[in-house]
Amino acid sequence: GSQGQVRGLVLAFKIAQILNIHDTLGHDPTLLLDDVSSELDPLRNQYLFEFLGEIESQLFVTTTRVELLPLPSEHIEFKVENGIIVGS
Repeated sequence: GSQGQVRGLVLAFKIAQILNIHDTLGHDPTLLLDDVSSELDPLRNQYLFEFLGEIESQLFVTTTRVELLPLPSEHIEFKVENGIIVGS
C-alpha cells in the first residue's frame, strides 16, 4: 500500500489498542502522535480527530503543518524555534 494507506492501517490498530486499554483499565492512555496528519487524506484525518475528541486522553501531537490539525478551542500550543521550546 501507499504510505498513507500504511499509516491509516497502523492508526486503526492504535485505535483498537486505545479502546482495549480503556475497556481493560477503565481509563484512556496518554497519547503521543508524531506528525499523524501529514500522510492522511482529509477525510481520514477528520475521522481520526473526531475519535480523539471523543475520548478522554491527554494528547500530545507534533506536526510541521499546524493547518492540518483540527485543534479544539481549548489547547496549549508549543513551538520549537531555534531548538528552544516556546509556549503560546
